[in-house]
Amino acid sequence: MVAFFTSIKNFDILDAHFLGYDPSENIECQLYLNMLYDLIKEGIDKRVSKVDMSRTAVEIKSTVGAVPHDMYLYLKHANKLLNKTVETILGYVKPNEQYIIRSPFRDDELGNL
Repeated sequence: MVAFFTSIKNFDILDAHFLGYDPSENIECQLYLNMLYDLIKEGIDKRVSKVDMSRTAVEIKSTVGAVPHDMYLYLKHANKLLNKTVETILGYVKPNEQYIIRSPFRDDELGNL
């Protein structure tokens, strides 16, 4: 097997779920990019309003029109002392991702993204 992906139709949203590919084949065949196109096609075929491509690989997903959205976490531990340190701890584990958001559309097609 060279590549696979799974998706779940969640009411009017298609959720990209698991995917995998052979990294050595990805270079020549652009497997990951083609799987993104296939997910978009599946979303069109299933007539959903949105394809949720999850939160990783933001830069390449933006090349097919994906737009990142902020995610939030509410965390409360039963131990009050740990609650006071949660924000500090999360500061150490939160990734500081730097990426370039691209768009396959001209600014006048969808507004300034």
